[in-house]
Formats: sequence, C-alpha cells, structure tokens
Amino acid sequence: KAANGKLTINVGPGWGYIYIDGAKLNETTPLTGYELSAGSHTVRVVNEGAGLDQSKNVTVVAGDTKSVIFSAD
Repeated sequence: KAANGKLTINVGPGWGYIYIDGAKLNETTPLTGYELSAGSHTVRVVNEGAGLDQSKNVTVVAGDTKSVIFSAD
C-alpha cells in the first residue's frame, strides 16, 4: 500500500471548486487534511463567478501535510 500524505487547499480571498488530477471533489475550499497518495499531483481550483481557474503541481510527501494557497485576485 502506498503511503499517503495530506493536502490543505485554500483560496484567498473567496473559494473554489477543487479538482485533483482532473477529478472534481465533492467539496470546495477551504479543504483541510485531504488524504492523498504520496507523489506528484495536479490541483486545480475553479470559481467562474470570480474569474478563477488556476492549476498547481504539488508533491505530496508521505506522513506530511502540504498546504496549497491560490489567489483569486
């Protein structure tokens, strides 16, 4: 079993829908302690009303929490 890490995702200001590796989550930001396999992942947040559509590549480390912050400005 691959070791997992955790991901915390925030948008400031505002909020966004979250996609991880292309799959939409059933949650919006802020997202805290989302468990994910260790390794490289693509995180995307979208809020059409705010003109927000950004992606970041993140590396999740087993046993660690990675914090990702997007700016809606």
